[in-house]
Amino acid sequence: MQQFIVKIQQFISYLWSKRSELQSMDERDMLLAKVVMDIHRQRTHSAFVFVPLFSLKQIHPINRKNSLNQTRKLSLRCIKFHEVLVAPSWKCCPDQH
Repeated sequence: MQQFIVKIQQFISYLWSKRSELQSMDERDMLLAKVVMDIHRQRTHSAFVFVPLFSLKQIHPINRKNSLNQTRKLSLRCIKFHEVLVAPSWKCCPDQH
């Protein structure tokens, strides 16, 4: 029972973090959610497939304000992380000089 309560709390926390996205949802989003639920409910098996990242194609534009903001924040974090990695003082292992 305790594990069930923890799962419910995690789900509520997840929904709370998505509240700005929920406000911008419309009928298309509900249809997509139904399609995804149907796929998961009717699947007979699953398998992991490795796909090269650059072979993936965009299926729709990122045109919602919240999505654009999140993408922008992620790209800035990636740039900062890259700058740290390529900095001359960065060392892979603490014992390297």
